[in-house]
Amino acid sequence: MALTLACRTTFAVALILGMPACVSDIELLDPDLEGEAGGPGPGGGGGGGGTIQRASLTVEVLVTGADVDRAARLGSAGGRLANAIVTVQLDGAPATAANRRVDTTDATGRVTVSQLLQASYRVSVARLLTPAETALLDEADRDVNAFGGGTIVTVRAPTSDAQIVAASGRRGSLVISEIYDGAPVMDGVLYPYARYLELYNNSDTLIYLDGLVFGEGAWLGRERPAYTCEESAPWRLDPLGIWAQYLWAFPGTGQQYPLAPGAAAVMATDAVNHSTVNEGLPDLSSVRFEFIGSADVDNPSVANMVMLTRKEWVPAFGRGWTPAVAPNAAAPLFLADRLSLADLPSERLPLGTFATDEPHFRVPRERLLDVFVSEYTPEVAATLPTGYCDIVVLDIYDRQPGQMLQERRLSVTAERRLLGRLPDGRAILQRTGATANDFALFPHFSTGFIP
Repeated sequence: MALTLACRTTFAVALILGMPACVSDIELLDPDLEGEAGGPGPGGGGGGGGTIQRASLTVEVLVTGADVDRAARLGSAGGRLANAIVTVQLDGAPATAANRRVDTTDATGRVTVSQLLQASYRVSVARLLTPAETALLDEADRDVNAFGGGTIVTVRAPTSDAQIVAASGRRGSLVISEIYDGAPVMDGVLYPYARYLELYNNSDTLIYLDGLVFGEGAWLGRERPAYTCEESAPWRLDPLGIWAQYLWAFPGTGQQYPLAPGAAAVMATDAVNHSTVNEGLPDLSSVRFEFIGSADVDNPSVANMVMLTRKEWVPAFGRGWTPAVAPNAAAPLFLADRLSLADLPSERLPLGTFATDEPHFRVPRERLLDVFVSEYTPEVAATLPTGYCDIVVLDIYDRQPGQMLQERRLSVTAERRLLGRLPDGRAILQRTGATANDFALFPHFSTGFIP
């Protein structure tokens, strides 16, 4: 089937990542501007009228293993990836055009970005495939639609170098397509009940949701007074799977909850019409699923998610699940195939209150269907008492976490980018395996559909 690549209008802080047809949407920073990109930065000689030191960064994008052959079929030989869009974003600064540079790798897989401040940068790589390029791959690889990767680089004058391995991303089947984590303040009180998470069938076949698993990984992405990043590393960086204390299953006995190709389903914190509280909030009264808690009002027309673990998510909240703690701790949110807790390794993590808490379970890597990881936005992260760990999750789960969630916004959601549409109009969503590449912020709700 033919696939038409699409450029999607984004919110001001979002960057369009696309093929050359979309590059005109990318804002480039004027290299002659000084005092931009978050100010002088480390070593910049900020005060006293000193000269701001600038540096250049050369990024080399590599591919390894079976991806070497895939890239070669696209014209990128020697284990290097040509025509990849490289985004260099000043770490810890707002995601605006002034703090960001974008360029494309040459035939050798390299690109040099000049006039950078001496600082740390989040470097993301995305190479989206056209339908003609996908047709060049082996039959078994026809669902590969992109390469992606990322890392954090410290840039020092006069020049710095970085190598990034980009891995092939597959279209996937069931994916996380949208998250709303808003908790706006209304009349001096937080309102966190309108939050939701949306799923999308990105495949060509019918999916039955019955028994599939949604989970929130352990809250280990930040340094805590009770434990250090070094102490949490054995569980946070476990290559065998994601440790989680909170797991839910979709209801149903096998074929009660189908999701057609191109269809979306929403899981709400509270399945009610929140626009009656504030017209800027979504109406979730007709979604397919809701989380239920000890202090919750149940919507009888909406199916309840089934809690698999024994402990309720934050009992004081009493509202089932909400994406509130995930960015605070850079906890992975994930979808997994059907599983039994009795078959999973479990531990009471010897970390602070976790030592006496309910057990965490390791969800095997091979059972994972999709993973989303995001920290708070840099503005919110700067207010936290402790910082994020250098590696919040292994790149086998997420090649670069995003920095996009922020509770106080009223109607801004994190949505998976649109890669293109099939001839019948069905959307194919981008999936490079890096949240930072695959999601962007949008100033609207698209609950239950792909705009």
